[in-house]
Amino acid sequence: MRQQYNCIICGHVTGQPFCQGCMIRAKQYYDTISEFIKANPNATVMEIYNSTSVPLSVIKGIIQIGWMEQSS
Repeated sequence: MRQQYNCIICGHVTGQPFCQGCMIRAKQYYDTISEFIKANPNATVMEIYNSTSVPLSVIKGIIQIGWMEQSS
């Protein structure tokens, strides 16, 4: 049986961490976070949150699903 998720962005039940409707926005959020981290390699999750328009729940979700690693 396939694992069920709630979309990290909208909360709809889906078979993936992001629903089809939110996948484009998820990739945009990922790109925003990646660019910020390239410019600020030692940034914390809270610094990313405070400096970008990416919701904290999305940042944590992206880390949780393995799209990015959280440094210590």
